[in-house]
Amino acid sequence: MATREKERMVGEEPRLKGGWRDPVLAGVVALCLLVRLAVLCGLPADYQRLPRDVDLYGYFADRLAHGESYSLPGEDRPTAIRPPLYPLLLAPIYAVGLGETPVPLLLQAMLDAATCILLYLFARQLRGSRSAARLAALFWAVYLPEASMTTRLWTEPLAALLATAALWALAAAIQGRGGRWEVGAGVLLGLGALTRSTLLPLAGVVVVVMALVGQGGWGVRLRRAALILITCLITLSPWIARNAIAFGAFVPTTTHGGTTFYEGNCGLGDGDFLRNIHPEESNMRFSREMERRYGIVVDSLSEPERDRLFRAEASQLIRAHPGRYVLLSLQRFTRLWGNVGYGGETPSRQSLAVCALNGLLLLAFVIGLLLHVRSILPAAAPALALVAGATLLHMVIIAYIRYSFPLVPAVAAMTIILLRLNELLPCRLRSEGG
Repeated sequence: MATREKERMVGEEPRLKGGWRDPVLAGVVALCLLVRLAVLCGLPADYQRLPRDVDLYGYFADRLAHGESYSLPGEDRPTAIRPPLYPLLLAPIYAVGLGETPVPLLLQAMLDAATCILLYLFARQLRGSRSAARLAALFWAVYLPEASMTTRLWTEPLAALLATAALWALAAAIQGRGGRWEVGAGVLLGLGALTRSTLLPLAGVVVVVMALVGQGGWGVRLRRAALILITCLITLSPWIARNAIAFGAFVPTTTHGGTTFYEGNCGLGDGDFLRNIHPEESNMRFSREMERRYGIVVDSLSEPERDRLFRAEASQLIRAHPGRYVLLSLQRFTRLWGNVGYGGETPSRQSLAVCALNGLLLLAFVIGLLLHVRSILPAAAPALALVAGATLLHMVIIAYIRYSFPLVPAVAAMTIILLRLNELLPCRLRSEGG
């Protein structure tokens, strides 16, 4: 009896060697691809199944593919308005002349499918059962709010993949599983920051958590955190060096952070300060104010100078209206996780459905944490820090629903493990034998 109990406990240990070769997982990955292909096939005829490049990632990819400078349309001077990793990923597609075809959108679907696999591995690293890992992957496969990202050249699919991969590596590293996990985590956090600039301060939060929590004494934990930080910075260093040469300034990720900070808070002095202000309006407002008050022509400034000016103006507005800023920040939580709360705008039925789905997910997540959080510690500590940190960061800067999508895989996995929701699956899917 004791031997069988010991074997059962060993079987629960998430030794991941070969564990990802799960036939059910293969079916989930296929389902993920099918869902996103269905989204693409459902595009209206006038869309022509071509990427909608609203943030210029495809434009930058095309320039890189043809050996041209990383600069904005109509300009020869270099830019760092977007981080480089996603355009670099797209560049080979544009190099072979497929940029204006559905291929870039198919890449988005493939990134989501890869995230299913990494989410499965992350759930197993949290000592979740195989069935719990399957259910987490299944949730992501059919998570329709994010599946709609395959219709745009946005960074959310790549950011979700890199964030989930980093959390998988961090969960192993914090349990003392070896230096290769620490190096891998640092590289993945660096790549994540080169995809979404908000992941850089969050990487700092994660490094602090790694120094405070985990296997080993203070010396071991500090060494672990230092190794992650160093490898993250090394990963960022080519881009930092390029920006130092291009601008003569320290730009670790983008020159767009101040712009978004101002965009999110430029309406604090308005009567309807909870109204959402779009980028075009905020840019026009900023240019007009700078010229009226200081005689500054914004377009004549370098990108780092303009970014600092945006940031300073936003900070001044916050100091002038602290109470309004607090209310707006609280409302941004509903924008981030529910796609509602945009001042006087009436939410659509799709937005209300997303709000209900994410609301249920967050409610279950909080209940699970209150009841069983110790069961996933210390492995889940980096994930908890990332989710909490990202939520707070977007609440104080700017928030849209798509910014929450890279966090959803980790939240889903932790919720399923905490509440043992996999026990609701049919017996065949709950089979641990694979």
